[in-house]
Amino acid sequence: MRFVISFLLALVVIPSFVVNGQATYEHVSDRRIYDFLDELANEKVVSLNSAVKPYTRSYIYSRLAEANDSSSRLNKRQQKELEYYLDYYTFGNKPATLPEKTTLNLFKKSPRSATSLEHIGYFYSDSFFNFSLRPILGIEYFSNSSGHYTHTYGGIEAFASVGKYVALYASLRDNTVNQILAKPAYFTQETGGAYKGSNQVAGGADFSEMRGGIMLSWDFLQVGVVKDHPVWGDNYNGAIIQSGRTPSFPMLKLHINPVKWFDFNYFHAWLVSDVVDSSLTYLLPNGTHRDTYENKFMAANMFTFIPVRGLNLSFGNSIIYSDQNVNPAYLIPIFFYKSVDHTESYKITNQNSQMFFDFSARLIPHTHLFFTLFVDEFSTTRISDPDVHNFYSYKLGGKVSNWPVRNVSLTGEYFRSIPITYKHIVPTATYESNNYNMGSWLRDNSEEIFLAVDFKPVQRLYLRYAYSNARHCNEYQYVDGGEAVAYPILQDDTWTSVIHSLQCSWEVLTNCHISFEYRFSETQGHAADGQTAEYYLNKFTPEFYQNKKNTVMFRVNLGF
Repeated sequence: MRFVISFLLALVVIPSFVVNGQATYEHVSDRRIYDFLDELANEKVVSLNSAVKPYTRSYIYSRLAEANDSSSRLNKRQQKELEYYLDYYTFGNKPATLPEKTTLNLFKKSPRSATSLEHIGYFYSDSFFNFSLRPILGIEYFSNSSGHYTHTYGGIEAFASVGKYVALYASLRDNTVNQILAKPAYFTQETGGAYKGSNQVAGGADFSEMRGGIMLSWDFLQVGVVKDHPVWGDNYNGAIIQSGRTPSFPMLKLHINPVKWFDFNYFHAWLVSDVVDSSLTYLLPNGTHRDTYENKFMAANMFTFIPVRGLNLSFGNSIIYSDQNVNPAYLIPIFFYKSVDHTESYKITNQNSQMFFDFSARLIPHTHLFFTLFVDEFSTTRISDPDVHNFYSYKLGGKVSNWPVRNVSLTGEYFRSIPITYKHIVPTATYESNNYNMGSWLRDNSEEIFLAVDFKPVQRLYLRYAYSNARHCNEYQYVDGGEAVAYPILQDDTWTSVIHSLQCSWEVLTNCHISFEYRFSETQGHAADGQTAEYYLNKFTPEFYQNKKNTVMFRVNLGF
């Protein structure tokens, strides 16, 4: 970490620039603010780079302020939501400004401090220091013919800015579940955890999630050290470059936005390999072993060009490297890392590199069209050969907001992945952290159709019908590269799932939601490659969701 500290200290002495606001990240699970910004972008009221998430509070505030300049173009429901969100996100982005909505303020006589029922928290602000402290509480209760599932959590979150350039944030959440529905092998979009056994219930588990970081920011530059969930790739039902499904991991982050037509993002991450380094394993006095995991790192960048407002063309690359210490070559943000690896791994097994592309168009009023491509391994010689293939996945789709009916949006997506995508022959170089795949939740050799209709009748009330039809085909192992390129694509089903869901969600207060959902699902395993249907069903789906299920879901949360 010595080079990390030196890196940050060096930046502190950079000559002063105009402050860029509070560069603390708003978690991607706060779907209502992300959905609202997407809606504003589809209406061509704001510009948005939705290929890289999470957004910072300063970025969210700048988009809301941009929309406020054109508020006459919004309908009544949108104007009310804009006013509400502006009140919350203005804090920290305008010095000495407290939220205006402060019902049950315990510091009415103080010009610097306030408590707020609407935003549930404590807020302090002066010309040099801004600070907010908020509780985290939540419960999820699901019930169907298999029994019930409960997930309870609690914790605390805080964010602060010091002076013009420094911002910090932290979020601690302890979780308890009565059964695990998000194991690494399961096909689910639930975020995974480092589970440990719970004494509260047989089969239950606890896990803790700590996120946060420190960021330095200027008008065109943000840099820092954070531990969070990156989500890369446009989507409405799961990103395919970085999905955010793994437990959060620490990383160096860099964001540069020098002109309106160019945006650049980079991170260097410390992943968890879950592969024991036997050379560092030793015996303790009590007879047990002290194990140490093999090192595993990731470097990734994304270049976004905006030739005209509403058209974003993004491309980037990444590399997973392991069995060594941090390599300075992968700390250079703008490199094409596969070329570096050809030198670093000359005459030995290469590291695991990837390329990706993202096309996002909001040129037609009310409409967002996108296409994301993830390339895991590519050779031009395979393009003209019908008997072999490259390893890639893609997602294409779109969303129409407020047309032809106001406050109604229609969404459609199609996803497809080729066999062996996201896999690697070296256990320490897989596209995983804590054994969770970092890409699509369906992984390789899969496809999905997703459709949704959303209705927002009044401010902060959200209704949705969603349909998903997904399948995973032959489960191939990456043993030999020559064989892998010839594996049949989407040949035999091993797992299928059809889901219909109806959801009603109400944002009672800022970051406080109550939601009800009814879900009909039919999830099946299918015999293939010498394995039974039951084998694949148990491998990919928890018993709670197997076969036909009518599931009722209730969620309440305060904070994310």
